[in-house]
Amino acid sequence: MIIHRLPFHEDDVLSVKLPTGEVFVPLKGICSNIGLDWGGQSAKIRHPKWKRKILLLKAKDNSLQRTNCIPLNKLNAWLLSINSLKIRSDLRPKLEQYQNECFDALNVYWKNPKQIIININQSK
Repeated sequence: MIIHRLPFHEDDVLSVKLPTGEVFVPLKGICSNIGLDWGGQSAKIRHPKWKRKILLLKAKDNSLQRTNCIPLNKLNAWLLSINSLKIRSDLRPKLEQYQNECFDALNVYWKNPKQIIININQSK
């Protein structure tokens, strides 16, 4: 399993590549970054259409935590399923930024990880 922390604007977004080659995205961190209620989103992704997996990932305190993840190819659908008119107005710009750019950033990384690392280093 390969875990990658991608800088995304002022946040970090995690993604996980399994030995099968599938890429999954932990959603709790994205909810936290945007300011969304994790409880509601956690309940939503339990529906089979999201193909949720629970992965054991190391937390900041080095403990293993069960983490709700969805496949990368479902990320945009999940983000777009969040109605920006139903959340606080101060959260809308960040939600819209994630809806417009997050999937593309992760997808580009996993298609060519070396290229994105070079680009990130050159931008500093």
